[in-house]
Amino acid sequence: MLVDTGAYLSMMPYQVGVELGLTISEDEIFEAGGAGGASIPHVVKEVEIQIGDYSINARIGWALTDEVPLILGRLDVFDKFDIEFSQSRRKVIFRKM
Repeated sequence: MLVDTGAYLSMMPYQVGVELGLTISEDEIFEAGGAGGASIPHVVKEVEIQIGDYSINARIGWALTDEVPLILGRLDVFDKFDIEFSQSRRKVIFRKM
């Protein structure tokens, strides 16, 4: 999973949503601008995610393609944790607030 401080919305590939049992209706589909200006059709769903020992509910963009990596963005996530980026240790540390 990529922790992306520049991403407002977390994203998951299509197949991950299928494995979670998510469904789509036509009126839910949005287009999101991605890196390099690419447009990514997606559906926003609230799902429970696990970060370390903690579970939280967060709105996640479910991409309608598998060409999107798992991306952890700011919405519903960053405000629940103190996040430390340690480049020397190559770690991202999440502490529940």
